[in-house]
Amino acid sequence: MAQEKQAKTRGARIPMRSTLPKKTRPQKDEAVQPLPLRQKPPVQQQSTMPLLSKENVHTIVDDVKGLFLIALAIFILMTNLYPQSTGFVGGFVVSTMLLPLVGKGMFLLPIFIALWGLMIVFRQHSLQALARKIGGLLGFLTFITIAEIFRSGPVTEFVLPNDPQGGGVLGYLLSFSLQKVFGPTGTYVFLIVSTLASLL
Repeated sequence: MAQEKQAKTRGARIPMRSTLPKKTRPQKDEAVQPLPLRQKPPVQQQSTMPLLSKENVHTIVDDVKGLFLIALAIFILMTNLYPQSTGFVGGFVVSTMLLPLVGKGMFLLPIFIALWGLMIVFRQHSLQALARKIGGLLGFLTFITIAEIFRSGPVTEFVLPNDPQGGGVLGYLLSFSLQKVFGPTGTYVFLIVSTLASLL
């Protein structure tokens, strides 16, 4: 019996225990939890209020005024060069209204209006820009006054001109007023000074 037990123990193999960790499998009953997703930061909606600010409205108004003056200057210039090209409106505005009013100043008026419109479009609102506008206006008024003096000469009585060959009605009024206040010689000196001032 003892020999049979020894033979059995020699023939039996002792199982080796593995030291590696066993992989744990999730049980069927356990629910697999998903990984948490990264939350995106909330997108800030752009406010539309700045579009309606006073500064933007003022900018739009300036652009409209400047473009309108530039278009008006081109319209007057085309009417001066080609009277039939602007139709009834151009003929009425230039021939009936502006030409009797400023006379030969019609040829200088489109340049003055266009420069004024460009200064508004390019935001020229400084004191220097204001001085340029005043200088341009002074130069235009001086031009039509000189044109009227060359046409009518010294004025002693107030008689409106029938033809717009000089400075028109406005030029005649300026010429008559200056000659009544400063006399013929003083008027010439005043016009020289105003011409130089408008060029500064």
